[in-house]
Amino acid sequence: MKSLLFCCLVFLSAVLNSQELVDSSVKELLFEPNDSKRNRVVPVKVYLPAESKSPLPVILFSHGLGGSRMNSVYLGLHWAKQEFVCVFMQHHGSDESVWKDARPADRMSAMKGAANLKSTLDRFDDVPFVIDQLERWNADKEHPLVDALDLEHIGMCGHSFGAVTTQAMMG
Repeated sequence: MKSLLFCCLVFLSAVLNSQELVDSSVKELLFEPNDSKRNRVVPVKVYLPAESKSPLPVILFSHGLGGSRMNSVYLGLHWAKQEFVCVFMQHHGSDESVWKDARPADRMSAMKGAANLKSTLDRFDDVPFVIDQLERWNADKEHPLVDALDLEHIGMCGHSFGAVTTQAMMG
C-alpha cells in the first residue's frame, strides 16, 4: 500500500511540475532541418520570448547521452524569459532512440554502445550545421525566426555528453 501511495505522489508531482513549465511568455518551436551533405536530420527545439526586441543572442544546448531536444525545459524557459533565443539540438545516434526500444535489461549496454567515436564526431558536426541553418532561417522572410537571431552573440552549453560537445566546439 505504501509503494502505491508513493507512486501516486510521484505521478502527481510530475503532473504539477509539468504544468508549471507552461508559460505563455515563451514561444516553443520545433524544426527538423536536414543536413543533405551528411544525410542527417538534426531536430531542434527553439525557445524564444513571445514578445521581444529582436534580434536576440542565441544559446545552443546539447543534450546528454540518451537525451533529446525535449530535455531541460526549465533551462529553455528561463533563458527565453531572460531575452535569449535557445536552440536545443538533438543528436541522433546518441539520443533517446538508442535506449527507448531496447528491453529494460539491455538499455545500459545500448547506452554504453552509443558513446562511441562516430556519435561523438556526428555531434561535433551537428553544431556548425545548426549554426548555418540558423543563419539561413534568420535571413528567410518566410521563416518564423526571420530577423530574430543575433548570430554575432552565440553561447553554448550542454549536459554530460553535451558538455563534452560544448567543450570540443570551444576548442
